[in-house]
Amino acid sequence: MGGEAEALVGGEGRPRRASVARRESVSASTDNVNWSGTQAHAGHILGSGELKKATDEEDIIESPKGRVTLTLVVTAAATIFGSSFPHGWNTGVLNNPAHLIHQFLNESYMERFGSEPEAWKLDLLWASSVSVYLIGGCGGAFSVGWFANTFGRKKGLLVCHVFSYVAAVLFAFCNLAKSFEMLVLARLITGFGCGAGSGLVPMYLTEIAPVNIRGAMGVLHQFALTCGILTSQCFGLRQLLGREAIWPILLAFIVVPCTVSLCVLPWFPESPRYLLVNKQQDKEAEKALKRFRGMDDVSADMEEMRKENEMQKKEKKWTFGQLFKNNHLRLPLLLVSALAMCQQLSGINVVFYYSNGIFLSAGIPPEMVQYANIGTGLVNVVMTGISVPLMEKSGRRLLLLGGMVVMIVSAGGLTAALNLHDKFTWMSYLSVVCLIVFVVGFAIGLGEYSMLNAICRNDRLCARES
Repeated sequence: MGGEAEALVGGEGRPRRASVARRESVSASTDNVNWSGTQAHAGHILGSGELKKATDEEDIIESPKGRVTLTLVVTAAATIFGSSFPHGWNTGVLNNPAHLIHQFLNESYMERFGSEPEAWKLDLLWASSVSVYLIGGCGGAFSVGWFANTFGRKKGLLVCHVFSYVAAVLFAFCNLAKSFEMLVLARLITGFGCGAGSGLVPMYLTEIAPVNIRGAMGVLHQFALTCGILTSQCFGLRQLLGREAIWPILLAFIVVPCTVSLCVLPWFPESPRYLLVNKQQDKEAEKALKRFRGMDDVSADMEEMRKENEMQKKEKKWTFGQLFKNNHLRLPLLLVSALAMCQQLSGINVVFYYSNGIFLSAGIPPEMVQYANIGTGLVNVVMTGISVPLMEKSGRRLLLLGGMVVMIVSAGGLTAALNLHDKFTWMSYLSVVCLIVFVVGFAIGLGEYSMLNAICRNDRLCARES
């Protein structure tokens, strides 16, 4: 399995050659799988599944190196702050004011139906308020291709902000209107917008960045997401916005980063690759590249994109069924799918959505729970920051396997602590430690899976798979 994994991701963080036709082993053919809606393009793989071999030396061009410019920095900062940060904010924002939202759900139900809801109905309303965000996110993720190709990468991100504004209005007035439906609907809408944004952000960042820093640019999305989680937990303190009268403002706060993005991004260029490949606007693409690169000579970048576009037109279109039948693609495809499933089913969402209840069940004093939540968020941010150089030094597979082992052990310890805290008071503190260790294991392992998109050998696979 390691060989196929290494075919998907590069083992080094250095610039690579952009090969129009590569002389590589058959296992490396997965570099050229390009996801687009329900179809996939498998480049350099012939009808029989054999790898096409290049013979012309001129087909191989050297990927141009670039530098970090002010335009690139400001564009990246506005992008992640306006899209990645709100995604993290919505993930962690319900945790600290959970008791206030429970109270709101109970009161709005009583006013609507004239009786107090049964415990299971209240739990159902609370669970719906939390989980409907992920349902909306699924819909948004499936719409990434449509947004990217219809509006473009940058404009697609700006359009997604509309969902956040609509959701913010519903958040702000749901308590005043005593309507739990408004809360649930707002979570669904903002989930859709953030789901689409989570695919557009890595796509836009990797397409505007020089090849030698695309890995670092792609990682910014995950880092901003974890910062959003931590910031929402801090603002959710009872001393700040986590109070009875103003908790709706806490949920509606997502309009702030969206507004900053709306004010900044329109002044910066669209993705040069989108302008050249999708819109066929060579002059506009060259103009955008000059701004992002900070130089007048961008002929190497333009040539790289033209070569890739030419080969993409020649590629055979593949369906998912054909991918599973192909011997060279089946195992890498299953590997990527398995990692994605492990990430989503690992239980990490429980930590950021329901850690309040976990800490209370473990016997942590209610007044200290909010600080324990912040501790988990802080560890998540720190580990996400240091995991990138750690990943380059130790390798992807080692961290993935090691992180999952740490998660299994810490989850077992947490289970024991929750069941034995009545007999041993120190078990309450062990539960906090186990939960934090669980977050550490996720951050260095499965949490980095989304970063692999930014360091794929083939940048087109990187953008689509994101």
